[in-house]
This record gives sequence, C-alpha cells and structure tokens, in this order.
Amino acid sequence: MAINKTISKLYYSIKEVSEMFNVSESSLRAWERDFPNLKPKRNSSGDRKYTEKDIKEVRLIVSVRKEKKLTVEGAKNYIQAKEHKKGENEDLIIKLNKVKNFLVDFRNSLDQ
Repeated sequence: MAINKTISKLYYSIKEVSEMFNVSESSLRAWERDFPNLKPKRNSSGDRKYTEKDIKEVRLIVSVRKEKKLTVEGAKNYIQAKEHKKGENEDLIIKLNKVKNFLVDFRNSLDQ
C-alpha cells in the first residue's frame, strides 16, 4: 500500500488517488457524501481533481478504516470527534499562552 507516497502535483485524478491508496473509485465518490471535509474540486468537464488537502483527508479516512477497522459510520464519528477535540485543544492552547505571557511579564517585572 502506497499511503506514504509524497505529493508532488497540484491536482490528482480520482484514478490516481484510488491507485495511491488501493481503494476503488466508487469508494472515493461515496466518501465525498459521508465525510464533509473531503470535497475535491471539479474541472470544467466535471472530473474530480484532488488537491494535497483532499489527499490528506483520504489518507486519514483510509488509516481510520483499515488500521482501526471501523465502518464508514464509525470512521465518520471518529473523525468528527477528533475535529471537535482539535477545536477544544486550540482554545486551551490560546488560554495557556495567555497565562504563559502573564507569568513571563510578571517574572520580568520582579527582575527589574
């Protein structure tokens, strides 16, 4: 399986992505409905063009489905929970940086 293949083009066709991850083209099309973060662009003739962001999302889906052996619904719930946690973690990081800045300023005021 070529999951760790490096990305070197701006756009990939659905066939290239399906070969890259050893999944069917129909699975990729179905995942577009099931996973809201997977939205490949389309050219003027309607062909899907996968960007680096789309390929990262496919990599995550394949990883969750195959390594954790989850169904599509289970993978969808897992990824949504992970995205939710990511938002919570970002909020926590902002708060911790504010506390850090306060403590650094306080220490600097003690040194003077």
